[in-house]
Amino acid sequence: MDNTATVGSDGIKGGVDGESDEEYLARVLEYERNSVRYGKKGDYAAWAVDSSSEVTKAFEIRNFGIFGALLIQCINGNQIDGVQQVSNLSVVDAYIQEKTVPILYTVKTPELVQIQPTITLLDAEDTSENRATVLSRLKTYLNVKAAPGSSFTQETLQSVIVDGSTISSARLTLPGGKVETTALQYPVMGSVTWN
Repeated sequence: MDNTATVGSDGIKGGVDGESDEEYLARVLEYERNSVRYGKKGDYAAWAVDSSSEVTKAFEIRNFGIFGALLIQCINGNQIDGVQQVSNLSVVDAYIQEKTVPILYTVKTPELVQIQPTITLLDAEDTSENRATVLSRLKTYLNVKAAPGSSFTQETLQSVIVDGSTISSARLTLPGGKVETTALQYPVMGSVTWN
């Protein structure tokens, strides 16, 4: 079979079409989306998010386990609307395998650890609106700061809810004074006890 093309006065003739226009477009778009991803820090988390609509956030934990593998923890949802575990980890793993260089890694979804504080507001400020504000502030803070292996003290969470005006003073307590998670756990906002 002759794969050479010739250029004549009436245009290019001969040769073989290696791919359709749609295949070419898909290949170019894939390259553009992933041109800077080759397995560096952050790439595996990004690939996990790209792999499935069920994965909304992913975390990389380096040197996990006795062999020093990369642990990729995947969650579904967010702290504001709710967090769930990811159920289609095989899809995530297969997608990452297509993209990665040879590396030892594991894809998991963490155990969800509930943060269940007891909160006391001043009598004059203890309204349903202020309670909603407190919950919103805590969830927004956790949405940014929560990660597998993170810990939160009651003092830190208390400072998040007090602004000096709407909530001028509050007392927040946690069982044991803090919540600590391992690399296999993810902290989420649980129920609040109001005093």
